[in-house]
Amino acid sequence: MEIKLVLLMGVAVMALPFVISYLLTYRDEEKINIDLSFEKNPRYFGISFRKKISPLLNTVNTEKGIVRGKLSKDEKIWVGKLGKLTQDIYQKHILVFTEDTSIKGGSFLSKEIYGLKDLEIGEGAVVRAVACDGFCRLGREVEVIRWIDSIKGIKAGEGCVIGVVASSKGNISLGKECVFTRLYGFPVETYGVSEFEVVGEELGPVRAERVDISGEKPVLIEGDIFGEKLVYLKNVHVTGTVFCFGDVYLENAVIGNAGKTVSVIGAKVRLGSNVKVYGYIQADVKRGVVV
Repeated sequence: MEIKLVLLMGVAVMALPFVISYLLTYRDEEKINIDLSFEKNPRYFGISFRKKISPLLNTVNTEKGIVRGKLSKDEKIWVGKLGKLTQDIYQKHILVFTEDTSIKGGSFLSKEIYGLKDLEIGEGAVVRAVACDGFCRLGREVEVIRWIDSIKGIKAGEGCVIGVVASSKGNISLGKECVFTRLYGFPVETYGVSEFEVVGEELGPVRAERVDISGEKPVLIEGDIFGEKLVYLKNVHVTGTVFCFGDVYLENAVIGNAGKTVSVIGAKVRLGSNVKVYGYIQADVKRGVVV
């Protein structure tokens, strides 16, 4: 229930500026220019989890590696190296790994896991939630039930389902057939990423019922794109935000840049090859997919 509420609030906060900007007009039908800047925390789950668990790590029983603490409820937390993890602890405790760790493929972890260094989760594993202070790699078809947050970056293999929220201070790289709801990375990128130079025409902000821009040569759009039913972009660099009440499709596209955080928001978001988004991507629950 808590996750659904936070997710709905996140969607509302991200969408509100774009909806207002789209709907409000002057009598002469010129768009109103409103500064709708706002602050929010795209890494809420990961930061909140660390804030609660970090003080407890200093009180760990060094012999057993276990400490009790209250997160959303009373929990047992195990701290140590993977090699010392026993079966009776595996499913009943939140796990905190103190060294680079590789989780065996096919594992099922019903509690949160926290890697203080790099973390690798093997093919087909299912995990409740993941925090990582290093770099996190997900093998093929890994499923994250709730959320994943990694400070240095996330690389997800083909067919991963990456929960309600996947976030990172670094980049998030997604393989084919990855399914997502909400992403935040700098940047978020798909397979086959390569640099391309805009050599085609340059356009200003675009607002239409259906936006379809797919030039043979890369096109630069200075500003935002607002579509009611569809936004289809191929061979495009957009400097602003992309928002649509319906479907969004991106291929060979850059949204934003290293100096500007932007958003891509749609009811359904499909990402093809060579996509790079600097900031947020938001779809309805599990209606984001890499194709």
